[in-house]
Amino acid sequence: MKQFSKISIIFSIMVLFACTTEQPMLDDSHQLAVEEEPDKGTPVLMVNKGVIEGFDGEIYSWWTGDGLTIGRKGDTLKVDAKNIGPKYTPFGREFNLLDLKEAPVLRVRMRAEGANPPLVGISLKDVNNFDTNADRPKAKVRVSKEYTDYYFNYNEKWKQSYPNNQKVDETMIGAIMFFINPGGAEWTGTLYVDGIVAMKESDMPKVEVTAGGFVDDFSEEIYSWWSSSDKIALERKNEALNITCTEAGPGYETFGKAINPANMSGDYHIFRVRAKAEGAAPELRINLKDKKGLVNNEKPVIVKIEVTEGYKNYYYDFSGRWTQSWPDAQVVDPTSIQDVLMFINTGGVPSPYTGKLYIDEIEIITEKKMNELKAAGD
Repeated sequence: MKQFSKISIIFSIMVLFACTTEQPMLDDSHQLAVEEEPDKGTPVLMVNKGVIEGFDGEIYSWWTGDGLTIGRKGDTLKVDAKNIGPKYTPFGREFNLLDLKEAPVLRVRMRAEGANPPLVGISLKDVNNFDTNADRPKAKVRVSKEYTDYYFNYNEKWKQSYPNNQKVDETMIGAIMFFINPGGAEWTGTLYVDGIVAMKESDMPKVEVTAGGFVDDFSEEIYSWWSSSDKIALERKNEALNITCTEAGPGYETFGKAINPANMSGDYHIFRVRAKAEGAAPELRINLKDKKGLVNNEKPVIVKIEVTEGYKNYYYDFSGRWTQSWPDAQVVDPTSIQDVLMFINTGGVPSPYTGKLYIDEIEIITEKKMNELKAAGD
């Protein structure tokens, strides 16, 4: 019995020692770290060949704001609008997360009914609710019974500026929002959306970059022209752009158009604007925007348009003026100019402008051509 007790005591001491001694923990610290693939949405081209919405089913997932009513008409979305625009009232829908990195272009088939063609902007939202509103792609939709394809390119535009600056994740897009005349004049009418399809940038219709030539001679309708405010009303009359202004300027009210891509890096760096004013002489400022959405606003070109009976040529020389200062410092690409932005009495300087401005022609020319026209007294 004594011997058995000794053995028991020795065994108990060994167990106690083992329990109080730190034991090695098994973990994967000896393994090499493997970077995990971040979560992404489904590649959009793998979902019904890029069709985001065909409107061939019910539209329960679509929502809208005050002043807008939506419904289906055949296989289209019918959007009735009343006094929409200044308050940025959207309509849209959410969907399962999609990856648009390889297909950043939306082809949207639309038409409109109303007194004037509406300007339609489209924003995309990611999984974090960040919104591509820094440079929201826009298109002027024709008032017509026929549908037209409009292309909204988000390449290098995956940025949010409001309410703060953010990078939108193009691999996790989960919502689309339409805006009619966003921040602009009130619009009443009906917009029809026939389909929304994502596509690669390389599959867009090819548009050749030009050097020089007419931006507009107003021989056709002004569907591509837009105004950011009801203080600036645009109308085509007598093959000219008629601009009626009411206290324009303090709010940096803007009007402009998207143009065929222009290369202004060489000899063709001058805008010839054939214009006249009525009532008072306004200061007309022109800025240009490149394909990335950068605007040459650091050294703006401003010309005073005189009150005259006939049209006169005014010249905007953009050589050496390819930098942006707001919202940040950037270099604008003069080889890919895609938008013309115009301001009247910018910021209300010298004073808010009430009057009329008429533009008969806008052309991109060389310095040589400018000097020849000046010498001829034109």
